[in-house]
Amino acid sequence: MTEKYSISEWIDKSFTEQGYLPVAFENLAEQDMITAKKVHNEFEKQKKYSRVCVNTLNSAEIFYEKAIRVFSALIKIGKLNKEILTLEKFCKKTTQILSDELDFENCSIMLKDDKNEYLEVVAGCGRKEIDQQETEKKIFKVGEGIAGKVAETGEYIFVPDVSNEPEFVEINTDIKIGSLLSAPLVNEGKIIGVINFSYSLPETFSTETIRLLILLSDYISQMITMNSMHNKLFKWQDMLRAHKLESLGILAGGIAHDFNNILTAILGNVSLVKMWSNPSDKIYPRLDAVERASIRAINLTQQLLTFSKGGAPIKKTTSILELIRDSAEFALRGSNIKCEFDMEEDILPVEVDKGQISQVIHNLVINAEQAMPAGGKIIIKAKNIKVKKHESFQIPEGIYIMISIIDSGTGIPGEVLSKIFDPYFTTKQKGTGLGLAIAYSIIKNHGGIITVDSEYGKGSVFNIYLPASDISPINEEMSEDKLYKWKGRILVMDDEEIVRNTIGDMLVDIGYTVEFAMEGSEAIRKYKEAKLSGRPYDIVIMDLTVPGGMGGKDAVEEILKFDPSARVVVSSGYSNDPVMANYQIYGFSGVITKPYELKKLSKELYRVMNTNPEK
Repeated sequence: MTEKYSISEWIDKSFTEQGYLPVAFENLAEQDMITAKKVHNEFEKQKKYSRVCVNTLNSAEIFYEKAIRVFSALIKIGKLNKEILTLEKFCKKTTQILSDELDFENCSIMLKDDKNEYLEVVAGCGRKEIDQQETEKKIFKVGEGIAGKVAETGEYIFVPDVSNEPEFVEINTDIKIGSLLSAPLVNEGKIIGVINFSYSLPETFSTETIRLLILLSDYISQMITMNSMHNKLFKWQDMLRAHKLESLGILAGGIAHDFNNILTAILGNVSLVKMWSNPSDKIYPRLDAVERASIRAINLTQQLLTFSKGGAPIKKTTSILELIRDSAEFALRGSNIKCEFDMEEDILPVEVDKGQISQVIHNLVINAEQAMPAGGKIIIKAKNIKVKKHESFQIPEGIYIMISIIDSGTGIPGEVLSKIFDPYFTTKQKGTGLGLAIAYSIIKNHGGIITVDSEYGKGSVFNIYLPASDISPINEEMSEDKLYKWKGRILVMDDEEIVRNTIGDMLVDIGYTVEFAMEGSEAIRKYKEAKLSGRPYDIVIMDLTVPGGMGGKDAVEEILKFDPSARVVVSSGYSNDPVMANYQIYGFSGVITKPYELKKLSKELYRVMNTNPEK
């Protein structure tokens, strides 16, 4: 006989530690059986509902995780517009972020041409190593293929399995694509391109992921447009800055000639009196102070002249490491700032004006020092870097030396960051507002750029890019501090009597015989007469600019026609004149800048005298 249970006994036996394991209903009385079945049905209904809830929660957790990763990608892409990036580099970094954050096996961006006829693949990135390589440029016609249809209609297309899609066209045969989402990039109702997301396996995208990616594509459209606007604004600011610098250059150029002639007389005569005096004389320290003040005035004039339109530095091929180190250490002498150097040993040579580049390093290091009044550390790095095409619209493709000057000071507020290279702009009470403007102008005249990355309260990084040279540095064995005495006949052509008298005394004092001419035609006549009489001049020093008369540029041509072996040295207060920078192209054998420093003058003349003329 089958044992019968009451309903309470049936429940006790059915709900055990192992879970709900209902005892057979046949063991219940008929009335209790009806009640037990109701309990059973209700419990099964709750179990089914619970499973739905658990599945929903799991899906929500996956969606939440994906949304967090999308949000992280949005933040990183948004930060890209704090940098000055070309459109291609912006898109490249964007696809890299999307691949890293959202774990896509491939992501690519295609943009329309100006005529809206073609799509060009501007960036592509993925997980596989092969996908990290530079994207091959491919062009597709709008309206053809999946991406072409998206670019034409503005509607996204999702392909669960590309093997069943005849319109699918491979961008890169090395990348396996199983499922694909292609979404339009739209700005203000205009389709500007297409963004593609893909996995190697089919049926990989969830509905939630597709929704998120469509929203993401809208955001990327706005960021691409913003990047274009930023680039246009940067170019406009650069043009405005160039006009300001040019105006300052015109002002500087207007006073430089007369100012340098005056300084030539002061500095030249002081140098001579120092030579004739004994260092123990009471007057000697005074002469030293006047000489230092004159040199400071020279440096200020030369710095202002770097703004002149068409000006060019006087370049020599050199190794820049020692120049960087010496300039930085000199700038920090006596300060409470420590300077660390992290510079690659195989740095390529550069073709630069050593004095001007030293001034740039000096200005930037002083700027960093002033940003850390309580003391701190400056890190200076240098390395070779290759700038590829489209990576920068500021400098052409090529090999550059990148110099970074890093401080942990006060940083630069974002609202003034774009103005720091403008002349006379400063946030310092004692600043002139010229230091960074001068640095910017010098580097630009050297075919490079200078950029800044700063966060207020955390410090600044100034990056200098200088074109590398494939010419070996010239080994200069002559000392800068030695006075070189020699013998020879020199003809000096200058329109200013005070300059002629001063340089004449300086040349006589170091062993030369000197004669003078006031302008080019007189110098040509005297040179021919001396040559024909058998008493030729060993060197002719010619002023580049003679108001109302023939200057050195025209006069040297006539002299070289008469005597191709003539040694002619060009002289000017406009040290950044193209003729001064490339004097050999114009037929000159050497170059000296006004105001004359006796040791530098003697060194250049000694070099020219001991060099066989190659005409």
